[in-house]
Amino acid sequence: RNPLAAIRMASFNINRKVGQPRIEKQLETIDRKLEDSNRIINDLLTFSRLRVPEFKKLKIVDILDECVRQAQQHNSKKQIKLEAEYAGLRGVEIFGDRLQLEGVFLNLLNNAWDAVLPEAGTIRVSGATGRKAISIGVADNGIGMDKETVQKVGKPFFTTKSGGTGLGLAVAFQVIGFHRGKINIKSEKGKGTMVSVCLRIDPHDIEAPLEKTTKKHSPPR
Repeated sequence: RNPLAAIRMASFNINRKVGQPRIEKQLETIDRKLEDSNRIINDLLTFSRLRVPEFKKLKIVDILDECVRQAQQHNSKKQIKLEAEYAGLRGVEIFGDRLQLEGVFLNLLNNAWDAVLPEAGTIRVSGATGRKAISIGVADNGIGMDKETVQKVGKPFFTTKSGGTGLGLAVAFQVIGFHRGKINIKSEKGKGTMVSVCLRIDPHDIEAPLEKTTKKHSPPR
């Protein structure tokens, strides 16, 4: 990150000393590209340093509440309708790595925000539980994806975003795999995307079914 810090300091000093509108506009572009570069570095470091989870007992609702709060704060410029329908998970505890799971759900929420229109977007976070497994859905009514694109989602460096790295979902798939869970993606071009994360309450209970213990999630209209 050292070169980025040097560029940022030089940009700050130029802006402080010159103070001309035409130059300020160019410096703002430099600052935006610095943020993009910093995000790419973060994604690469996360991908290369992904570790085995540290399993601890967690309240899954606490994780979802925190991720929703962060996503709303990060995407505050978009007036998006968010429907939180995971009250059925309240009180449910699972074994997992809090930081890793927060990273997964925050990534899914940010992807949903990126996919919807600023004034007509709806995002739904839903949850259901069974005796040995839970399911969490993040759905949006955004631009959606065709079948070919859905099949490529989660592969490292594949992305449909301008300036994206394609590592966010790759990390998400690995993390959920480490937790012995599954990620299912359903999407249709122009009709939104539904991402379901299925997790065993105890990841070491490999006999616990993932599909039959939870209800299906529905996309927002």
